[in-house]
Amino acid sequence: MAGPTPKVNRSWADPLANRIPDPVAKLRYLRNVRGDDEAVPEVSRWRRARLPVAAVVVVVASLVLGGTVMRRPAKREKSVESAAAVPAVSVPVASGTVHAAAPHTKVWLVETRGTLESWSNGLQVDTSLTVSNKKRKAAPTGIVFHTTESQMDTFEPEKAQRLKMLARGLLNYVREEKGYHYVIDRFGRAFRIVAEEDIAYHAGNSVWGDEKHTWTGLNDDFLAVSLESATRTGDENPEITPAQKLALRLLVEMLRYRFGLAARNCVTHAQVSVNPSNFRVGWHTDWAGNFPFEEIGLPDNYQLPLAAVERYGFGYDPAFFAATGARMWRGVVAAEDRLRAEASRRQISVAQLRAELRKVYQQHTRAQDVPAPNQPETAHKETH
Repeated sequence: MAGPTPKVNRSWADPLANRIPDPVAKLRYLRNVRGDDEAVPEVSRWRRARLPVAAVVVVVASLVLGGTVMRRPAKREKSVESAAAVPAVSVPVASGTVHAAAPHTKVWLVETRGTLESWSNGLQVDTSLTVSNKKRKAAPTGIVFHTTESQMDTFEPEKAQRLKMLARGLLNYVREEKGYHYVIDRFGRAFRIVAEEDIAYHAGNSVWGDEKHTWTGLNDDFLAVSLESATRTGDENPEITPAQKLALRLLVEMLRYRFGLAARNCVTHAQVSVNPSNFRVGWHTDWAGNFPFEEIGLPDNYQLPLAAVERYGFGYDPAFFAATGARMWRGVVAAEDRLRAEASRRQISVAQLRAELRKVYQQHTRAQDVPAPNQPETAHKETH
């Protein structure tokens, strides 16, 4: 029955939230009660509540289903392969055209001396290792940020020579695998590895979208920028140096101006990586909640709805949330909200809508040069 949302006494709102096991439902509940977009679940406090389980079930059902009585979706999820004659679902597909203004800061190449490029914003790019690869079909549309997942020594002055040696080995490996367009080492040196007009093997099975387009298999459409670092869990501070942040800011500024890249299409690998074999997001979780968007001059894109969830019906599992930070949960909640709103508008269950969207994904990926659903790693060569 529709009606106003009941007011909840805040003195017990958090304990009640701590009894909700699903992080998405939990975050939606906190936002509903507090009216606060900054509210985030605190996983460590889930066990402290002493409220009846029945009360939690009622709250979760109300929030997750949006007050609408719907059929249980669990069994409907299995009908993805057998559903017959599903209605056409409109999902915009990328055309290679950028629909957002370029950054206002003009950046241009000042000079090239040997293998070192100097740019007007202070960026310096080492091109000594640049290689060619398969040509991309159109100009790049965005950037995917990665970590190299390399084993690193401590960043100390007495380790300088060893750090340089380790970085050189890493760069040679990335060059051999054609894994990224750019790598920024711990000293803040930016190396162009794969030429921007060519593809790099960095994203594998992946999905992203803006207001007008949806991309699947981002190797051909997105540039890859990787930092010499290792993935940190959740909200842990990233292990990157101030020099890396500065170089990254200058590099992103240059690439955005040069190719007219929209800010919302500059995202992390964790936001775009998917596993089509089980239709789950977060196949890779580098930068899953702790990327320094604001520090490099970008908006906090973790708040954007995950396109794979909203547009292709992908789901998630507890392992994904164990690796991600609270900032990224908001993107999942936003995508789930949109998915449920569309299901309500069409008067079908969320499970039925997911099944239809997943069929659309399969149709789109079959038409592109991306890995088959049972080969999630074929096109992605992660650097370890």
